[in-house]
Amino acid sequence: MGAETYRKEVEQLKSWGSLVDNGLAVFAAMVGLPETATVQEVDRAFRKARAKAHPDAGGNEWVSARYNTGYDKFKRLYKVN
Repeated sequence: MGAETYRKEVEQLKSWGSLVDNGLAVFAAMVGLPETATVQEVDRAFRKARAKAHPDAGGNEWVSARYNTGYDKFKRLYKVN
């Protein structure tokens, strides 16, 4: 992952902390989907984002941890296996 791409992802991840709504729209935003995305679409996008951000795939540990935390919360709230 290039430095500019990493910087953009970090800034995007930091901005999520200021979101008030904890609904599906927030999780959709985390993975770059519109707020109208379905639970299944968000789940699929989270899985792809987590795989891409994983350090073993050339991603960054901090970014990967943020996706993992978000995905864990998403799974608990929306009962995703």
